[in-house]
Amino acid sequence: MSDTAAPTASEGTSVDERVPDFSEVEAELRRLPFWRRPRKLRRQLSRTLVGVALLSVLLVAGLNIVAALNLLNDGTENQLTGIGQNRALSIERGVDRSLALTSATATDLGVATALTEFADAFERTPALDDDELDELRDWYETMVIPALAEADITATVDDVLPSTDAGRYLQYQYTAVPDLARRDDVDDAGDGSLYSDVHARLHPFLRDLAEDIRADDLLLIDAASGNVVYSDKKRIDFGTNVADGPYGDSTLATTVTERLRRARVGDALLADFEIYIPGGGRPVAFFIAAIRADTELVGALAVEFTVEALDQITTAGGAWEELGLGSGESYVVGSDYLLRSTPRGWLEDPEGYLDRVDGETAEAIERFDTPVLAQSVRTEAVEAALDGDEFAGTTTNAVGTDTFAFAAPIEVPGVEWVMVAEVPLRDARQPLFDYATRMLIVLVLVLPIAAILGWWLARRSTRPVKPVVDAATAVAGGERDPDLPDLGRDEISDLGRRLRVFAAELAKQEAELDREFEETRGLLLSVLPPRLVGATGELADDGTAVDHATAIGLAVTVPSDHDADDRLADLLAGVGAIADRLADEHGLERVRAAADRSLFLAGMRRDASGASEALSFARDLVEEVSRTSAREGLEVTVQIALSTGPVATGVLHSGAMTFSAWGDPVRRALAIVSLARPGEILVDESTRVEAGTSGFEFEAAAEVIGIDGQPMGLVRLAP
Repeated sequence: MSDTAAPTASEGTSVDERVPDFSEVEAELRRLPFWRRPRKLRRQLSRTLVGVALLSVLLVAGLNIVAALNLLNDGTENQLTGIGQNRALSIERGVDRSLALTSATATDLGVATALTEFADAFERTPALDDDELDELRDWYETMVIPALAEADITATVDDVLPSTDAGRYLQYQYTAVPDLARRDDVDDAGDGSLYSDVHARLHPFLRDLAEDIRADDLLLIDAASGNVVYSDKKRIDFGTNVADGPYGDSTLATTVTERLRRARVGDALLADFEIYIPGGGRPVAFFIAAIRADTELVGALAVEFTVEALDQITTAGGAWEELGLGSGESYVVGSDYLLRSTPRGWLEDPEGYLDRVDGETAEAIERFDTPVLAQSVRTEAVEAALDGDEFAGTTTNAVGTDTFAFAAPIEVPGVEWVMVAEVPLRDARQPLFDYATRMLIVLVLVLPIAAILGWWLARRSTRPVKPVVDAATAVAGGERDPDLPDLGRDEISDLGRRLRVFAAELAKQEAELDREFEETRGLLLSVLPPRLVGATGELADDGTAVDHATAIGLAVTVPSDHDADDRLADLLAGVGAIADRLADEHGLERVRAAADRSLFLAGMRRDASGASEALSFARDLVEEVSRTSAREGLEVTVQIALSTGPVATGVLHSGAMTFSAWGDPVRRALAIVSLARPGEILVDESTRVEAGTSGFEFEAAAEVIGIDGQPMGLVRLAP
């Protein structure tokens, strides 16, 4: 085994590694993303000055925008809070007034007397004959049913016709008149009935009363029978029964039949908005109060309250600007998340409103010709208000518009309503957009000036830099005596002078490193196969491998009676050189080398065992050494032994670096070579089998006993 205290790869560093090619550096820089590539100093200075100007404007603008945004948010929140609370208070007061007015009207002695007389006359009203009943049914078929169908309400005549004879008789006399606009002007039907006499006396009084309290309709309902014994407008609920009539499931009916009996004396009730068929399929609400005789409940007064009346309060008569809403609006939502008042978008642009809602909602709105009780408003603001909390902030409204909204509960007895006031977020922040536009104009004016000034200052400041950069580029490219003009007495000129000194010193160091590198690489190649030494002098591979390979043991024999001299030493060195050359030609690797003994491997890192290459190498080596020995007149011979099988190799680090091989073929080859005669090539059975029929001839060799006491099956390679 040969070894040496050779330096490791980390100690032998190539010149190419220490001084990289500048063209490769430039190519690497060009492969970087453009934002990571180096920038010219002049360009950087220009951009810095422009950036400072831009940052200054943006910083001032940003701070102002943040401050303005906070002010706008606070101002909008305060304004909407004030508007929403004011509208809610107005509704609360309006409803309280209407309830109080309804309660006061119900306690009027004239109203109580009218109810008693109408109820008595209703009970004495005769029935229609068959012809009259057919006329009434025909009127329903031609006037009522088609109108309900237009509102997408499916009903038959029997579904909506009064169930009592008295109700049908009164509708025939008062409701089914040819001129529908004159229903409430008919004082006396002229039929000679008791009801007509009572109606002729009391209808003007009740009609005027309805006008005074601004009722869309006024109903008197008998508590004993549940019949609507009087109606100001004489619509199709006139003469019906609120308990079991066609509209017995309406909010009006349930309020009269259930809630009114539990109400305290003097309290009026509000029946929430609903789609009311007698009202033409429109949303209506009712104020309802008990009519008493002494303390006995004898009936109810129902005053119809329309959406338009509520709209007057929520919109202040359409005076949005006066309310301070601008492009905003205010509206009321019920506990079912449906509108109770008409939104501004519908009032001002019905077609545009329908375009902003989903198809199903649009169909419902078109069916009833109003978004009330058709448009759902389930927003964050409404949900918070229905939970009893006030909401103020940004949200999305029912038609998908970003808004700044305020919502709060409305304290109205008997119903759960919330007031919502909102303005589009874009309109609320329009002053902020205007300010941002002005800042943009300032930027447009400032940036060109800053760019021109920055370019001029950068050009003036960086003028001496280019010669120094060019010189540095030349040094990086290999120039060691750069040409630099006199740049003055500033820091840049001093940098140039230092650069020239650096280049000269670098040239000296490179020369010394080149010499050391070549020495180190040569030393590594003397102990390692060439494949393990990289072009830059480092250890390219640790050589660790296990292969099916052929081990070649080589021994050089010198006659014992030959005196050592320089010629013999040169010849031995020549034999080693011949072996190394032939190993390269046949693809072998030298593992160990000494003056008189060497070890080679064939087939490492290959698919084949290398037996054929090893045999060719052995035969050629014997022939060349024989010719060389004869030419020099010195009796120097070689003995060679070959063995094939699993071989392991690797680089060892234990103070000195060595390359070695292990395995039975190595042991056998080294053992056999010591038994070979001068000029003899001994081959064990493993190598002969691997060589096969590759053109080599073998002869029997003398039987040799191995170190394990067993005969070694050997053959001799024929010359």
